[in-house]
Amino acid sequence: MLPKTIAALFSLASITAYAQEFSPEQIEFFETEIRPVLAENCYECHTGLTAKNGLRLNSRESILRGSDYRKIINLDKPAESILIHAVKHSSAAPNMPDKGEKLSDETIANLEKWVAMKLPWPEEKPVDGSIDPKQHWSFQPVVKPGIPADFKGNPIDFFVRKTLAEKGLESAEKADRYTRYRRLHFDLLGLPPKFEEAQKFINDPRPDSEAWPEMIRHLLGSQHYGERWARHWMDVARYSDTKGYEAGGRERRFVYSFTYRDWLIRAFNEDMPYNQFLKYQLAAEQLVDRDSPEKRHLAALGFITLSKNGRAELVIDDRLDTTFRGMMGLTVACARCHDHKFDPIPTKDYYSLAGVFFNSTEPKEKPVIGEPKSGPDYDKYLAELAKQQKVVDDFLEPKLKKIAEENPNIANRRAALIGKLERADRRQLQNLQRVVDKFVADKKMEPEKALIVEDRPKSVDVPVLIRGNPARRGEIAPRRFLSIIAGEDAPRFQTGSGRLEMANAIADPQNPLTARVIVNRIWMWHFGEGIVRTVSDFGTQGAKPSHPELLDFLATWFVENGWSIKKLHQLILESETWQQASSHKREAEFAEIDPENFLLWKMNRRRLDFEQMRDGILAAGNNLDNKMFGRTVKILQDGNYSNRRTVYAFIDRQNLDPTFRNFDFSNPAETTGKRPSTTIPMQTLFALNSGFVQAQGKNLAALAKDSEDKIGALHRAVFAAEPDSKHRTMAESFLTSYESDFSRRGKTQTVTEWSYGWGKIDPEKGEVEFKPFTHWTGDTWQITKEYPIKNDPRSYLRIGKNGAGHAGYDKNHALIYRWTAPRDLTVNLVGKLERPNTSKGDGVHGTILASGQGVILKRNLTPDRKAVDLNRAGVSVKKGDTIDFIVDSGPKGDSAFDSINWKPEIRNAAKPGERWNAAAQFSGPAEFATAIEAYAQALLISNRFQFVD
Repeated sequence: MLPKTIAALFSLASITAYAQEFSPEQIEFFETEIRPVLAENCYECHTGLTAKNGLRLNSRESILRGSDYRKIINLDKPAESILIHAVKHSSAAPNMPDKGEKLSDETIANLEKWVAMKLPWPEEKPVDGSIDPKQHWSFQPVVKPGIPADFKGNPIDFFVRKTLAEKGLESAEKADRYTRYRRLHFDLLGLPPKFEEAQKFINDPRPDSEAWPEMIRHLLGSQHYGERWARHWMDVARYSDTKGYEAGGRERRFVYSFTYRDWLIRAFNEDMPYNQFLKYQLAAEQLVDRDSPEKRHLAALGFITLSKNGRAELVIDDRLDTTFRGMMGLTVACARCHDHKFDPIPTKDYYSLAGVFFNSTEPKEKPVIGEPKSGPDYDKYLAELAKQQKVVDDFLEPKLKKIAEENPNIANRRAALIGKLERADRRQLQNLQRVVDKFVADKKMEPEKALIVEDRPKSVDVPVLIRGNPARRGEIAPRRFLSIIAGEDAPRFQTGSGRLEMANAIADPQNPLTARVIVNRIWMWHFGEGIVRTVSDFGTQGAKPSHPELLDFLATWFVENGWSIKKLHQLILESETWQQASSHKREAEFAEIDPENFLLWKMNRRRLDFEQMRDGILAAGNNLDNKMFGRTVKILQDGNYSNRRTVYAFIDRQNLDPTFRNFDFSNPAETTGKRPSTTIPMQTLFALNSGFVQAQGKNLAALAKDSEDKIGALHRAVFAAEPDSKHRTMAESFLTSYESDFSRRGKTQTVTEWSYGWGKIDPEKGEVEFKPFTHWTGDTWQITKEYPIKNDPRSYLRIGKNGAGHAGYDKNHALIYRWTAPRDLTVNLVGKLERPNTSKGDGVHGTILASGQGVILKRNLTPDRKAVDLNRAGVSVKKGDTIDFIVDSGPKGDSAFDSINWKPEIRNAAKPGERWNAAAQFSGPAEFATAIEAYAQALLISNRFQFVD
């Protein structure tokens, strides 16, 4: 085997050689015709550590290497290449892509041409084999840099200003008190300040040197601090209230996940030393007395147990990845299938640590950490639970007894006995147990319990899995810590699984990564970017620190100050660097030198994250429920919006609410170091149209309804500031314009161009006598609350979602879908009238009538037919004209079996993408906001509120 340095140089030579073989035209052909095809059709399955059959298609070298089983390219005989056979769907290779349609003939021809060219590929940047990754800065001991004795300010400012001066930059001026106070509130509490509190600080006569540190300490003492900062760590811990996908309909929920979240909130509020904070999350059951009040710390093990589900090796991989990326900023999981490509982490190290998690199992019985339950309701719950569990036991116990008699060697091992159940019996057991698990999860009656792990009675070392394949076992990997930290001769873990020893090694003050990583995270949560921007990757492929001396100073200072996160907050927040304004008098000039503000010559202006936005909107309207702790709640259910803080939201790993995703919420399926920051249309649509935001606008307006100065009252509630003359002028203009527009709009049945009702056609006038439905059930329009109306020809008249409806008894009581033209248009009408009850009744008539044009289309849907098309092109309408889609009973006037489904759609003939669909736009009563309610909502979604300077 070649030494790594020589191998790297050899690889460098070969890469350079092949790059020089190809002309610019050939490289352009690859980039325009081939790379997009690979990216769209191949990379999903054939890149990274889990590439199918070991075949990676994201580099020329890996393509030439082929799969674990054979080469796929024949440069001497390109047409015989397995790759070409696969895309041609010939019998010589599996069809590719294996999902979707076959590639086009043109694309296949391009691939053949590319192979014939000998795979043109642009030059790839090689890894410099002359640099020892063990010498990487983050693996070196942390050394506290010195500060001149005559420097009297905050040490953070010394290092930041030193770096700025080297680039010819200087810090911005200090922000005013209002700006800093609002920034501090959102930073520490995730909530907007109250007007009175802001005024008290702004008008405090004491100098900033006294008033500002005291204000920081005051907010750090708030219980809301823990709620805000626990959520930051929940991103790292990939917190979720569900396990992910579960086959067979098994219960997906973690019934007690909330106890981990509550433990985090308390830990931050109590300023638990960070080293202890880490140890509890990795080995709490070995550190606390379960019979004492300390048992509450068992909940910390949710860091491990709230992992995604799957095969055992994947669960272990997730737990290992979350631990080391989260706590040490190392991508150890990249060494699962081979030695880490960039960092000094051999595969054997991965399996040494995987052995720790392999020997850590979840007990069936979870320890109670809350107050025991009692009372009639709980007794009733236990009785019902026992009844449901008896169904499981009555099925299982006789089968286990029989298996034990046949296999006496495992008679005392229940898990082994269950493992010998027939497949059908195992499936039945899962179905029965699912009912019990769902009952427990739904009732929410159990006392608080911790989701813990415990060491196996007898721990064993695990083998290296070659290429990560469980079927290919290599040498045994003794459990020990990372060799890059503990040395090549790292001692074996001696106690149980080794989890506590691993925790101690991570939290060791001499570990060069742990303190650096957490102070960098905290810096990022305060400034928007870390000193090291790749906050979860301190390896050789991660970013270099923008202020390396500052990072090491903070890491050593943090450890010296008892690993106290609150003290670190105080240090950062008292710095001039954090207090500076988000604008600079020399902005344009400095942006040329440091366009991304890496060096912090001003403060970064930041948009509120999802939690700050939602909680801030609730708080501004004095509608935020400050209740702490407890089980999760679904916060975005239509019409039933919870006003609990977002940290208490139910997080579904498999089906995360789209609103969370739209606002860049962390991915609960994996550890998240830094959330992305995107600007997409769905964010604006949520702000404008969400029932939640609209409801909060109404709540906010209600606070100002008795105020003589409504504009001022709203500004004080939302911005914690008085409106100036400019703001008042804008507000008055908005209110006047809205009221004028509202009066012109008039009264409408729904908020769309569609309305729904009943009536008849006047044959002499060629017009419709339309009467809108007046009763809304929540999903259906009908005439009255009573349905059907007894002894009345209107009896079954109604229309519901998805176009479903029913006409009345006769032609005078027809069902009508009405569309009103928003402007002058020429439109095409498309739709299918359907009747599910064929061969019954006498059918129905479908008619379309347009204003001033009379009946433009009529079709009979006879009893023997299920559907009839009603399409008409080129219908011209003026603004305010109507088009009616009418359904009445058949020729005999028999209304029996007249349920229908019609989803008429109107398309702009000039712009076919502009459409109005009666079913898709189906809605309830129009409830327009008043002018002051609309203005309140506008303030809540304004940039002034949604951004922090």
